[in-house]
Amino acid sequence: MTMHNGEQPSEVFVLGSGRSGTTIVLHALACLDGVIAVPRLAGRAAWTAPLSSRMVRYGVGPSAWTRPSSESTALFTEAGLTQAFQSRVGRSIGPDDAGSLDMGVLWHRLQQIRHHGGARTAAVKNTASCGRVPVLADTFPDAAFVHVVRRPTTVVLSMLATDFWYDMTLWWDGRTTQRYAQDEDLSHERVAARHWARQVAIAMADLQRCAPSRAVQVQYEQFVDDPRGQLEQMQGVGLSMGTQSGLRRSLEDLGIKVESARRDIPGAVLAAVESECSEVAERWGVSL
Repeated sequence: MTMHNGEQPSEVFVLGSGRSGTTIVLHALACLDGVIAVPRLAGRAAWTAPLSSRMVRYGVGPSAWTRPSSESTALFTEAGLTQAFQSRVGRSIGPDDAGSLDMGVLWHRLQQIRHHGGARTAAVKNTASCGRVPVLADTFPDAAFVHVVRRPTTVVLSMLATDFWYDMTLWWDGRTTQRYAQDEDLSHERVAARHWARQVAIAMADLQRCAPSRAVQVQYEQFVDDPRGQLEQMQGVGLSMGTQSGLRRSLEDLGIKVESARRDIPGAVLAAVESECSEVAERWGVSL
């Protein structure tokens, strides 16, 4: 890995497919000196400006930004946003309409958040950012990217076990998973495998065009096995471990759990993952 020029980046974008462990990695980054975690804010075009500005204006502290997503509604209410407002403007954006995310506004609000939190770096996480690498790299020329990749069979099983999978909108297509499966005559195992493979392949292909000093890939399984060692590798993109490794909380407090044993993977999942990885890798010219 090429080493960074020594300056800590103002922004670090954490990206990866859903259920890949991006939240854990984001919270671990927030343990480093001078880093503040900003989950979800950058993923909503119309939420970015009003939500972050109201947080700053009404003193919603940095700890609120690392709340579990299950508490997001309370967070929005605390920031002064009504449910009607959230429903009206909370549309996720994908790569095809990434231009609708006002990068100037995003840049300004991240500055506000860093200032309010007394941080040098804002670590921003959103899974849809897998499709936004080019526009983010152009808007934030000194930003670093941390791409989290997890074993695909684990991701597929985790996705299918969630309560939101069947109504979830595929950001790279625009249809819900249920509609996509029906229209394309595919099993949900196959759709979940395709969702993982396309997100990873798109991100990998775009990150290959970035300077090596701006991007690092993190394998989730290696991260939970040795989070401190993986964080040290991120010094290659300019993140400082600090004098005492920079960790302000214990790794146990982050909720990092090692998968104790491999589950038996259903044959349908294995076949779907193998087929989709091969097809998508050939299309995007990357090795999955």
